[in-house]
Amino acid sequence: MATRQTAILAITSLVIWPLCNLKSLAALAPVSMVAVAGIVMTCVFMYQRMASGAYAAGGIFFDSIAEKFQPSFDVIGMSKVYSPAMLVLLGMAATAYLAHFSALDFHNNLEENNMKRFGGLVAMAFAGTALINVLFMSFGFLTFGGSSSGLILNNYSTKDIGATFCRLVTVISLIGSYPIFFRGIKSSYLELAL
Repeated sequence: MATRQTAILAITSLVIWPLCNLKSLAALAPVSMVAVAGIVMTCVFMYQRMASGAYAAGGIFFDSIAEKFQPSFDVIGMSKVYSPAMLVLLGMAATAYLAHFSALDFHNNLEENNMKRFGGLVAMAFAGTALINVLFMSFGFLTFGGSSSGLILNNYSTKDIGATFCRLVTVISLIGSYPIFFRGIKSSYLELAL
């Protein structure tokens, strides 16, 4: 446990805190591009593993994952829908659309920032996010069934290099998104405090 806490403290103080104190988020543009590309690659990876049957009984990774993560179909039924595990899914779905507090900053920093262009980009972003979420949920469920974890990448084998790469780009995406959330929190706090 101490090692985990030390790692969290080190990442927070040496990576996340300096990123959150950037004057401009423009420096994070490359991280954003890596994150978007990583999400698309993760979606392709999940589809490929589902279609190939790599995690199905007899598949190349089936024996390398814990029993609780092995595919399970026609066992749990609707009971999972009414369990507290559903709250994880709802929380993740809500977080996917959590950018409203930065909308003004996004609008102001947009080149040619008229409302029509901004509205079109927002609509495309929300539609893209919805599509990616549906694909992730579908590919994850069709691969692991009722054993699907709240964070589906946990289901994939640690021996699967593709899954390890997907976990890495997810970490990059998460670290790169902290400054966006922090900026919204910081500006709201300053408005309330001043």
